[in-house]
Amino acid sequence: MSYDFPIGPVLEKYGWTLPSERPGWVPVKCMEHEDRQASASVNFDKNAVNCHACGFKGDALKVIQIKEGCDFGQALRIAEGIAGESNGGVSREHRRSDALPSEQRT
Repeated sequence: MSYDFPIGPVLEKYGWTLPSERPGWVPVKCMEHEDRQASASVNFDKNAVNCHACGFKGDALKVIQIKEGCDFGQALRIAEGIAGESNGGVSREHRRSDALPSEQRT
């Protein structure tokens, strides 16, 4: 089963200031260390972040696991809550449709 949660709302929850979404890797200041210049990159298409200075990297679920010190299941529940908050309360729509059995797809 594959999950694809947007990285932007997750990073913003943990204090990151992000530029407007655009394609490719976009430079940003890493909030995991005292960054004076943008040493990290975020890719909204791949829903991933990577800091070249401190090594902080991952998708939305990995970021939640690192920040919360939790397992995958707990990170999934937190991500659904964040996605719901950023999308008018419709959290499960952020799951990829190909992750659902065909009879459950709408």
